[in-house]
Amino acid sequence: MSIVTEAKTAKQKRQYRNFADEIYKEHSNYVPPLKLDVRATMSKKHPFYKRGEVCFLSAYKDNNIAGRLCVYTSRAHNEYHNESVGFFGQFECIDDTEVAHALFNKAKAWLVERNIKNMRGPVEFETDEPLGLLIEGYDTMAPIALTYQPPYYRNLLESYGFQKQADFLAYESPDLVAAVHNKTKDSRLLSPENYPKYLPRLLKRMGATMRTVDFNDIDGELDRCVDILNQFETVNGSNFVPFNRDEFMISFKQLKMILDPELTAIIEKDGKVMAFGVAIPDANEIFKHVKKGRLLPFGIFKLLRIKKYPFKRLRFIVLGVTDEFKNTVAGHFCAFKIMLYAIKKGYKTLEISLIADDNQMMKNLCKSMGATEYKRYRSYQITTECNKQDLTQ
Repeated sequence: MSIVTEAKTAKQKRQYRNFADEIYKEHSNYVPPLKLDVRATMSKKHPFYKRGEVCFLSAYKDNNIAGRLCVYTSRAHNEYHNESVGFFGQFECIDDTEVAHALFNKAKAWLVERNIKNMRGPVEFETDEPLGLLIEGYDTMAPIALTYQPPYYRNLLESYGFQKQADFLAYESPDLVAAVHNKTKDSRLLSPENYPKYLPRLLKRMGATMRTVDFNDIDGELDRCVDILNQFETVNGSNFVPFNRDEFMISFKQLKMILDPELTAIIEKDGKVMAFGVAIPDANEIFKHVKKGRLLPFGIFKLLRIKKYPFKRLRFIVLGVTDEFKNTVAGHFCAFKIMLYAIKKGYKTLEISLIADDNQMMKNLCKSMGATEYKRYRSYQITTECNKQDLTQ
């Protein structure tokens, strides 16, 4: 018999944060999030609480914590999509359907009290946080800012009645140099050898300019980035929510230690952003050595190596073109600029993620660079409409 309670006290919150350590101690491809990041989501100071409500639930069996999840509402999502959807995230559980179902029942009941008709997840409540449950690709390490879960999690959800809502893909090219050559093999002007020579001419012909992110004007850059990201609804489809600037600032601060301005590209014309690309090193190459995600007493020294660490994996987290310029080569220019710099820096492997399974344009772009799908994530949904008696069992 499982008992599900809200994590309210300091002890309960600590148990909630640390529970994942037990689940993944035998999973070498799991990289724990930093404990400070998890703690931040439980603080009322987090900007999400201005537009949503969150409840952190823990399940206990035989007096030991056996599962956890957070369930939440998002006014921004429901107003934007005109839906009645609640979400769950941070789901971790032992391989026990009774425990998992008890958690889902409690989460459902919490949503029913708020007149929410559907529950979707796993989706984290920060705008750029991991999306979906890993259902393919367990044999490789989780890349930065994406999740890893044991294979049995899928059964825990589907045995409860969750149905597929959407799939999201991660593409990988194991040879970055080959990816660039593969992408440019039919274009003399855009070949790696000719690109630096012809780029200024082509930009001038387009009446456009290319630059990197200006970290001395980060407030202005954030405003411009948020504006263009809000145009990329096709990336997350039905899970898209307009980016919140305060939440975006939190993400920027978290990534600042690994951001390299030369791995960014912005193309502008007449004061408008045409295309925008950002790639980051896969810092999980270092984070995997931070034991249980704890910075103290020794984890902090691992992070101090980040600026000088010879990263080998590169991940595109943003690569898009505004609708007005989607028929131009602006997006290609951004990608080439970043990849050529990455090659000079010694990067070997390219990842592009996450991409909605129905976003054929981006899937074709990945394939044109020789990248193949190597991980698949799934967002699930279930109705909350059932007898109250069912929710208390």
